[in-house]
Amino acid sequence: HGSGSSALLVSEIVPLIKAAAIDESWRVRYAIAKMYGSVISYVPADVCKSELFPVAIKLLMDNETDIRVMLCDNILPYFSITGGEAFLSEIVPIAQLLADDTVVNVRKASANMLVTLATKCAHESNAQQVNELVTKIMDDEDPLVRLRLIKNLDLIAAELPTLCGQLTATL
Repeated sequence: HGSGSSALLVSEIVPLIKAAAIDESWRVRYAIAKMYGSVISYVPADVCKSELFPVAIKLLMDNETDIRVMLCDNILPYFSITGGEAFLSEIVPIAQLLADDTVVNVRKASANMLVTLATKCAHESNAQQVNELVTKIMDDEDPLVRLRLIKNLDLIAAELPTLCGQLTATL
């Protein structure tokens, strides 16, 4: 892509993405949420960080369950653009809400997101908050939520042996 196509993306496409993310139709917001993670391949990193990441955060708190679920998967690519500290400071407060969501599918999706975050953020200064949320997942009333975590114990053991020890002590 030349600089012209990049400028076109920023001037034409980014406003469309932002408009779709606040559209009244949940189906439009869902369609945007579904492709949100792939956008970083096409839009300059600084624009993703300054304009699209804040919109993703709003979608992560959408009133529609399916949109919250979809964003749990599609917000993770932004980690590489925002950096761990910024990502965690924005996402952890929302992740705390998602981990307590009344809808099981949201809790399952947030469990996957949190396990990935915990392993990516092992060396970040505010990673302890993520580890606490991962530990909280083990206490979820729904076995399918807990299973998301248990399936990834090998990954957690490799990256976070101390956390793995805490988790397996509760099994």
